[in-house]
Amino acid sequence: MDQFKPSPYVTKAFNYKQEHPLAYRILKSFLLFGVALSLVSATAQVYLDYLKERSSLESRLSLIESAYVDGLKKSLWDMDQEQVHLQLQGILNFPDIHTVSLATDFWPEDIVLGEPLPAGDQGAEAVKFHIGYAPPTGESDRLLGVLTVYNDQKAIRLRLASSALEIFTSQTLLILIIGLTLLVIFHFQVTRHLESMARYTRRIEAGLLDQPLELVSKWRYESPDELDEVVSALNDMRLAIIEENRRRDEAEEALVYNRDQLKELVHRRTQSLLSAKDAAESANRAKSQFLATMSHEIRTPLNGILGMVELLGRSALTEDQRHKLDTICGSGEALLEILNGLLDYARLEEGAFSPQVSEFSLSELVESTCHLFFAQAEERGISLERAIDGEVVDTCYASVGGLRQILSNLIANAIRFTEEGGVSVRVRQLGLSDAGEENPAKQALRFEVQDTGIGIPESHRERIFERFTQADESITRRYGGTGLGLAITRKLVLAMGGTIGVDSTEGEGSCFWFEIPMAIGGALAIAADQVADKPGADPRPNATLRILLVEDMPINQQVSIGLLSDDGHDVELATDGLQALELAGVESYDLILLDVHLPGLSGIEVAKRIRSNPGANRHTPIIALTASVQPQEVRLYLESGMNGVVPKPLKMSVLYESIAQCLDGAVAPAPVEPPVDAETLLDADLFKAHISALGEQRLRTLVSVFQKNSEEHYEQLRQRIEQADFYEVAELAHRLAGDADTLGAKAMARVLRAMEQDAGQELADSVAVNFDRLRQLIPDSLAELERQLKMQIG
Repeated sequence: MDQFKPSPYVTKAFNYKQEHPLAYRILKSFLLFGVALSLVSATAQVYLDYLKERSSLESRLSLIESAYVDGLKKSLWDMDQEQVHLQLQGILNFPDIHTVSLATDFWPEDIVLGEPLPAGDQGAEAVKFHIGYAPPTGESDRLLGVLTVYNDQKAIRLRLASSALEIFTSQTLLILIIGLTLLVIFHFQVTRHLESMARYTRRIEAGLLDQPLELVSKWRYESPDELDEVVSALNDMRLAIIEENRRRDEAEEALVYNRDQLKELVHRRTQSLLSAKDAAESANRAKSQFLATMSHEIRTPLNGILGMVELLGRSALTEDQRHKLDTICGSGEALLEILNGLLDYARLEEGAFSPQVSEFSLSELVESTCHLFFAQAEERGISLERAIDGEVVDTCYASVGGLRQILSNLIANAIRFTEEGGVSVRVRQLGLSDAGEENPAKQALRFEVQDTGIGIPESHRERIFERFTQADESITRRYGGTGLGLAITRKLVLAMGGTIGVDSTEGEGSCFWFEIPMAIGGALAIAADQVADKPGADPRPNATLRILLVEDMPINQQVSIGLLSDDGHDVELATDGLQALELAGVESYDLILLDVHLPGLSGIEVAKRIRSNPGANRHTPIIALTASVQPQEVRLYLESGMNGVVPKPLKMSVLYESIAQCLDGAVAPAPVEPPVDAETLLDADLFKAHISALGEQRLRTLVSVFQKNSEEHYEQLRQRIEQADFYEVAELAHRLAGDADTLGAKAMARVLRAMEQDAGQELADSVAVNFDRLRQLIPDSLAELERQLKMQIG
C-alpha cells in the first residue's frame, strides 16, 4: 500500500508560519482577539437568557401558588384523592417541572407524580408550598399538607449551553472567515512585496547590484504609497553603494600599493632592529658572563698570591725583602681594586656606581701607583716624576680604588704616547673647607699628569673621552689601545664628584687633569676610633678551634691552612663535597669553612645536607668562602643553611669578624625560611652577610637603589591599581619583591608576593588591602635598613 502523501496545499499551509511570519502573527492576533470577543459576547447572551429563564420560572411558581394551592385546600379537606391527582397533574404539565409531591396526614403515603427524583436531588430545585385550611366553625388554621414542586434545572442549563455554543460557533466562524479574507488581502497588498524587498536586500548584501528593485503585479495607484517610497529608497541606496564601491576600489588600489611599499620598508627596518637587538643582548650577556668569569677566575689566584704574601710577611725578613714583599702586596691589592672596578663597570655605565671609600695616605697611593710604571718608563727611556705640594693634607678619606685606577689610566696613557722626555705627576690643593656639625673638613685637590708626548689636536680634545675614540686612526695603528680607558676614567671622576679635562699642544705634549673633593682623614679619627673599639672589629678567637676546611684548589688550601694553623687552629681538609659530608658525619667541628664552587657536589648542596642530617655538626657554624658574592647569591647561601659569607681573596680580619659573629649566635638558619610576622621587617642574618661579602659602600649603594626603586614602583603600582591593570600590577610587585628579598626586607617581600598572586587572579579587593599595608611597610623597611647600617657599620 502506497504511503500517504499530503497535498502540496496542505504542506504549504503548515509551512505558512515559517514562510510568512508577519502575516501569521497578524492573523493569529486577529483570531485570538476575535475569539476572545466572541467568548465575551456569548457569555453576555447566556447571562441574559439565564435571567429570562429565571423570570419565567418565578412566574410559573406564582401561578401555581395562586391557582392550584387553593384548589388543593378544598380537595384535601374533602379528602377527594382523585381531584388531588388531577390538580397535581395540572401542575406537572407546566414547562420545566420535573416532579410534584404532596405530603399529607390524610393518606399513609405521599402522592408523587412525574419522574423519579435523582439521587441527592441533583439537577432539580425544590419549592415547597404549605397548604392550610380555616374551618367555618372559626377554629384556627389547620395544616392539611405540604406541596413540593421540583424544577428541572438540568433542562434549563442544557438550553443555555446550547444557546451559548450556537452563538460562539457562529461568531467564531464569522471571525475566521473575516480573518482569512483579511489575510489574503494583506498578503497580496503588503506581505509578498515586503518579502520581495527582503530578498532584494539580501542580494544587495551579497553584492548583487546589477538590477534595480521592481514590485511585480503591484496594483498601481495615482499617488505612490509607503511601499513605493521604500522601493525608491532601496534603489537610491543601491546607486549610493555602487558609487561608494567605486571610490573604495580606487582607494584600496592606492592603499594596497602604499601598504606593499610600507610593508617592505617596515620588514627591512624590523630585520635591522632585530639584528641590532640580538647583537646588543648577545653582547650584554657576553659582558655579564665575562665579568662573572673574571670575578671568580682572577680572585682565585689572587687569593693564593695575597695569602702567600701574608704568610711570608709573618716570617723573619730583611728590610729589602720586606720592601719587595710590600710591593708585591701593594700590586696585588691594586690588581684586586682594578678587578673590583672592572666588575663595577656595568653599574658605572648605568649610573648606579658608588665608590668604595676608606681612609688612606695620599703620598703612599701616588708613590705605589707610580712604582707600578717605573719599569715601563725606564724601558722607553723616559723619566717618571711625582710631586705633592706641602699644603696637601696627606691623610684622606675617599675611594682609594677609584683614585688608583684614574691615576693608572692617565699615567699609562702618558707613557704610551711619550717617546722622549718624561712624565710627571703632581698633586696640589685648590682649597680647604672647615668641618661642620655633620660634615668633615674637606680639601679640593687637583691631580695633573704632564707628558712631553705627541699632543692632541684641538679638534679632537672633546672626543677623546668618548668610548672607543682616539685622536686619529694612525695613532691606533702606531700606539695601540682601544680608546676605552679615558671613557672609564671620566665616568669614575664624575662618580666621585669631580671634573676632568686636558690641556695640550700638538707636538709638545699634554696635561690631563682632574679635580676631586676629598674628606680629610683626621676629621674621621673619632669615627675610626669608634669603629676600632666596636666588639668584633678584628676579633681573633682566644680558644683553639677545630675547623673543617672544604676547598678544592691546592693554592687556596695551602693559604687557608697556613694562615689558620699559624694562629693555632686545628684544620682538617676536605677536597670535595662528598669527602666533606663523610667527615662531617663522623667528626665534630667548631667551624666549617666551605667553598661554594666544588667539583661534583656544590657547597650549597653540602650545606643543605649537613643541616638536614642529624649529627654532631647539624648546628655547627658554616661560613662560605667564595668569589661569587652578588646579593642574590649571598641570599641563596644563607637559605641553604650557611651562617656567613667571606669573599675571596681571603682577608683574615674579615674572616675572624665573621667567625666571631657566627660563634656568638651559632644557630644555623633553617633551609626553609620561617613565617614572617608583622613585627619582623628585616632578615638580620642576610644583612650581616651582605656587609661582610659586599662591603659598606656597595651595601649602601644597594640600599639607596632599593629606596629609589621602592618609591618609583609604589607610585606605578598606585596608578596601575586605579587603572585595574592587574597584569602590570603583578609584574611590578614581582620585580619589587625580588629587590626586597635580595636585601632581606622579608615583611615587604611577603606582602608583595601576596599582591602578585592576587593580581594574577584579578582579586581587586585583596590587591587594595595589600597595597594599603605596603604604604606603611615601605618607609618602615627602609628605616630598619638604615638603622641596621648604622648599628652594624657605625
